[in-house]
Amino acid sequence: MRLQRTTLSHRLLSLTAAVMLAAGALLPASILAPTKSILAPSSAHAATLVVNTLNFAFLTDGSCSLAEAYANTRFNSLFSLDCAAGSAVDLDTITFAVSGTILIGAGGFAHESFHGPLAVDGAGQTVVLDAQNLGQIFYNISGSLAVSNLTMANSGTLGLANEGTLALDNVTISNSADTGLSNSGTGTATVNNSRITGATALGVQGAGVRNVGTMTITNSLISGNNAPGQWGGGVWNAGVLSPSTLTISNTTVSNNTASVGAGIMSWPPSTLTVVDSTISGNAAAVNTRAGGVMESSRNGGG
Repeated sequence: MRLQRTTLSHRLLSLTAAVMLAAGALLPASILAPTKSILAPSSAHAATLVVNTLNFAFLTDGSCSLAEAYANTRFNSLFSLDCAAGSAVDLDTITFAVSGTILIGAGGFAHESFHGPLAVDGAGQTVVLDAQNLGQIFYNISGSLAVSNLTMANSGTLGLANEGTLALDNVTISNSADTGLSNSGTGTATVNNSRITGATALGVQGAGVRNVGTMTITNSLISGNNAPGQWGGGVWNAGVLSPSTLTISNTTVSNNTASVGAGIMSWPPSTLTVVDSTISGNAAAVNTRAGGVMESSRNGGG
């Protein structure tokens, strides 16, 4: 089914909020817990921190690992001597001088507004961040986070959780053990030229994408995600404390499965707009007519 434009507006109904999984820890253990910075902010301007090893370990060995680079941006200082110092105010950018797979420790990366804005960019390399089914990869609690040109794979929970301001460009999120991309609270997320595939959400709504905030998805693919016994295999869009807003354009939502609303499920209070997108091959187990897009109690095939 080819959707030229569909706008769905809903009335306010009660909905129980999903519980956000807490972020874990890297080495050292304090690196990722949501907390105030223990180091004085650096007076440095915007910094570029270049990861030049696939080793995730926090070592003083002359090589800048992803854990060390992130620590310097988190604590806005020269926390690790192996990487450049971070900035408390200006944009810090983590780039890569090496291609390959980086095995992420349990818990992933937590980012907050007082760390300053952060960009993680794998341009020029082939970078895979593999969570080894141990936990999520990024948790943007309140700050500004941009991730581009890399793959996030095998999260043991949410692939990426956002409650702040998030921008994804040319990112693949694959094989998450829960929702691939979750946007909740007051979160605002922009997704462009990205792929969210192979997520399995057990006991929660929304396998590929779960939006409870404001989100725009453009030129992307949401495919092969599964929400067994739940709603929204590809996309779940629903308001909790306030209405959610989701705009999808030039995007393919295909081959997702769920109990109901296998392609896209939108639940009040929410607004869903789908423009010039393809919704195809999605399969609903309970109501076979609700395989494509389902809005509240009204269903449609695809």
